[in-house]
Amino acid sequence: MAFAGAVYTAQLNWKSKAEASSKQVEDARSQANVEKTQLNATISELQNQKAALESRAVTAETDLADTNTRLVQLETQMRDEQTKKTAAVELSTLAQREAEARKEEAYLQRDVNEKQHETQEELIAKLRAAEDKIFEMTKEREDLERKHLAALEEIATWKQIASKNNWVKDISAFAKSQAPPPEVRGYVTGTRSANDRGTETLVEISLGERDGLVPGHELQVYRPAARNYGRGMYLGKIRLVNVTPDRAVGMVVQRAKNGIIEKDDHVTTQL
Repeated sequence: MAFAGAVYTAQLNWKSKAEASSKQVEDARSQANVEKTQLNATISELQNQKAALESRAVTAETDLADTNTRLVQLETQMRDEQTKKTAAVELSTLAQREAEARKEEAYLQRDVNEKQHETQEELIAKLRAAEDKIFEMTKEREDLERKHLAALEEIATWKQIASKNNWVKDISAFAKSQAPPPEVRGYVTGTRSANDRGTETLVEISLGERDGLVPGHELQVYRPAARNYGRGMYLGKIRLVNVTPDRAVGMVVQRAKNGIIEKDDHVTTQL
């Protein structure tokens, strides 16, 4: 009975414990469900927060990129402004220098104007003097032109007279004949009488136009010492009447006493 009572008591205790355990399990499950629900809610909220943070991060990155872009733009604008400022400073400096240069130029121009003003009366006086000189020279030129025309008329008249009387056929050749002959030396290549009476003698020489001789030039004739027993001899003077490039013929216009001109005697314009 005691044993049976003990068993019965034990069963009752076990049942009570089992029921208590079951209740605890149910309570634990219920609590776990509650906690799970809360955990899911927390996870969901965290996920929402994460998504919000990610969205904010994306927005922040976009804002950062925009800020960087604006910063680059601002830096570019700042460099541009600095460049403009530097250019403005340089322009200002240049303008100041130009102003100083213009000022200096104005001073110089004023000095020039003053000097020009001072010399204006002198220039006017010189101009008047020059005009008077021009007037005088114009009158002199008119007088010279009248004299020139008169001289031309006189020359034309003398040309007609000379041509009519057969004095001079070529005026230019006559003018050359009046010029001093060049200093030349040659020799006689032959002689002959110019008339039947033998009163005039023509002398041919080895000189001509190439030596600078023209009709009218006069040459001296002499015999060198080598052909006259060691003593030179003056023979006379001839005047050229015909000249070719390398030969000339002259008329004896002055004859030395006992002087007979022969072939191989010498001629010259300067003794």
